[in-house]
Parts: sequence; C-alpha cells; structure tokens
Amino acid sequence: MRKHPGNHFYAVAVLGLLGIVSACGSEGAAGQELPEFASLDDAYQAVDAVLGCAADVGDPPTKHPLSGGPTGESVLCTKTVEVLWFDSQEAYDNVYALYAAAAGNPGSVYLVQGQNWFVADVAEVAIGVEDPQRNTKLEDLAENLGAKYAVKR
Repeated sequence: MRKHPGNHFYAVAVLGLLGIVSACGSEGAAGQELPEFASLDDAYQAVDAVLGCAADVGDPPTKHPLSGGPTGESVLCTKTVEVLWFDSQEAYDNVYALYAAAAGNPGSVYLVQGQNWFVADVAEVAIGVEDPQRNTKLEDLAENLGAKYAVKR
C-alpha cells in the first residue's frame, strides 16, 4: 500500500471559518445509504485506488479538531485533495461545515461524501499551494465508491 499523508486543513482554517455549523446526513440522493469505512487507512486506500494519490504530499496524518472531543483524521491525496475520516457525526459535521463554507470567493470546494468520511478538493480556494490546479475526477470517485458528489460555491 502507498500511503501519502499530509495536512491541508490549515489552509481552510486560515480562512477564519471556525465555529460554522452545518448538518450533513448519512444518506445520499434518493435515500441511498452512503458507504462507510472502518479507518482513515481504509478510506485512503479506496480513494487511492480510484484517483491514484500523489507520492510527494508531505505531513503526517492530522487529527481534527486539535483540541479534543470527537475527532477525525485526515491525510492528503494530492496537494489540494484531502481524505478525511471521523469517529463521530459531530466531528464530521463540524469539519464538513468548514470546508463547505470555504467556497465562494474565489472559487468552489468539490466534495465526495460518505457516511463517516469525505474527500475535499480545495484547489480553487487553497492558500499557500503552488500551482493549485483542479485535476481530480471526484465525480468518478463518487460513482466508484457509491458516494455523494457535491460542489459548494
């Protein structure tokens, strides 16, 4: 297994979006039950099998939030695509809200949502990333994993 850990959450947090709350259910379109993974490693492997994650993305996996309570973990697939996995719906909802709220000015955030995980492509809103090009096919990822694809503008 190739594992390419990293931390991109800092770029979204810099946008000053802490404290924004959003609800995110566990069902996709038309009542479809969304897929669930047992760990961050399982979610990463599934994403890597479809997207072919990059080998040179940096930092080790990160816990969210950093201050305790219900947590999630994340790892980068590319410099602007992050795989996130959560041990509670509360942690999922809080971190998902940060990513969804990052959209708008200057661009969109592209998401693939599972029951206890999601993948975020923040190429259009990334801060401090050299050459942030959106070149992943998250629509294909959602279809392959039976997940929900969403674009937050």
